[in-house]
Amino acid sequence: MKLANLLSNDRYRLLQGSIDTEVKGISCNSLKIKPGYIFVCIRGESLDGNSFIKDSIDGGACTIVTDSIPEEEIRENVTVIKVDNARASLAQISAAFYGNPAEQLITIGITGTKGKTSTAFMLHAVLNEAGMKTGLISTVFIDNGKERRSSTMTTPDASDIQKALREMVVNDCKAAVIEVSSQAMKLDRVAGIVFDFAVFTNLGEDHIGPKEHTDFQEYLECKSRLFRQSRHAVVNGDDRNMEKVMEGHTCTIATFGYETDNDYVLGLRELWRENGKLGVSFEIEKEVYNVPLAGRFTPLNAAPAIIIGGWLGAGSDAIHAALESIGIPGRQECFSITGKEVIMVDYAHNGMALEALMQSLKDYRPSKITCVFGCGGERDPKRRTDMGRVACKYADDIILTADNPRNECPNQIFSDIIKGINNAAYSIVPDRREAIYRAVAGCGPGQFVLIAGKGHENYQITGDKRVHLDDREEVLLSIEKVRK
Repeated sequence: MKLANLLSNDRYRLLQGSIDTEVKGISCNSLKIKPGYIFVCIRGESLDGNSFIKDSIDGGACTIVTDSIPEEEIRENVTVIKVDNARASLAQISAAFYGNPAEQLITIGITGTKGKTSTAFMLHAVLNEAGMKTGLISTVFIDNGKERRSSTMTTPDASDIQKALREMVVNDCKAAVIEVSSQAMKLDRVAGIVFDFAVFTNLGEDHIGPKEHTDFQEYLECKSRLFRQSRHAVVNGDDRNMEKVMEGHTCTIATFGYETDNDYVLGLRELWRENGKLGVSFEIEKEVYNVPLAGRFTPLNAAPAIIIGGWLGAGSDAIHAALESIGIPGRQECFSITGKEVIMVDYAHNGMALEALMQSLKDYRPSKITCVFGCGGERDPKRRTDMGRVACKYADDIILTADNPRNECPNQIFSDIIKGINNAAYSIVPDRREAIYRAVAGCGPGQFVLIAGKGHENYQITGDKRVHLDDREEVLLSIEKVRK
């Protein structure tokens, strides 16, 4: 494909070379560059893509796209394009290179502080159960309709999104469900995509810090952008920030929630516990649904799947079948030694998510709750204090352990958490494997253990090292040891 065809809708300035250059691929990662690729220089918080121009050319890049004038002289046989916004250009060029695949799919974007992954998985399951082959781009994995590959972030870079969407089209998908993070909106990763449907789950303070959002207002504003590039929206009408998020929207809106003034009103019927599993039964539009996930917030996560699934032709039987068998990696995954206790692994990694989950667990009236968690290094210290405060409020036993300390001292992380715990009892077991085993070994009938923070993640980052560690695997190993 000619470079000229990819730039037709973009403001650019040709610094050197020719736009008749033949392009074979595109990336903003110099390590992924191959002969004939475009390298787009993205400036991040810690790395500047412009510093990797030479590396990309050595890898075979034929074209450099940047929003700054390169300081070093670039080889004459390479085309250099100057643009106003490299991130937006990456999205536009990628969409054009892959044939604008979003226009050939029913696209559904899901945003919110918590619940994005659960809602995305439920909607993905409902549509596939109904016979509408649907792809998924989520925090856990990317499903292109033929294979699944692991994700490294909630919403990938624009070039990876467009590539995945093209794969879905080739694999005969009719729809795509995409988790859209606030960072994705801030960094133009989904720029140019007009979503057919958008979902708002909820909003609370999170992702505020030096490498994320400057303040809550910026966080909220980034979330709201999704509803200015969507045709229809299904939103949580109970959330106190809903109206602010929807300011300036350009889509039709349908609300759901427990409050009676919503378009779709939920009714909680039963919280159930069976053979080491937790679940909830609820009503919407006079129909009762049964989902094997805990808490009052589960119906709120399921409602968009029911509503949009119904709009797209999913029948009642398909919706029931999908929701009754739903399982989400690292989201309320339950294990048990004898069937009389519950050991749960969940991704809850901020105060808002942890409080919603622990409050829900209390509703099931366990005789004891043990909470095992830590906090990531090089992240907002307030998140640590918030999680400590929540654990102190709901847990009977607290075990602090390592999460992803990165290049930060674990003791500093523990110290920040302890500020929220106040005078409650806690223990520190830095080795996460040992912490999980202690909690599992000490869990008796009628008791719950919650291992929070990492969920589906199967690694731990300490310094510059990334080693394999999966909470779910460690729980199963611990259960085996206890049984022996």
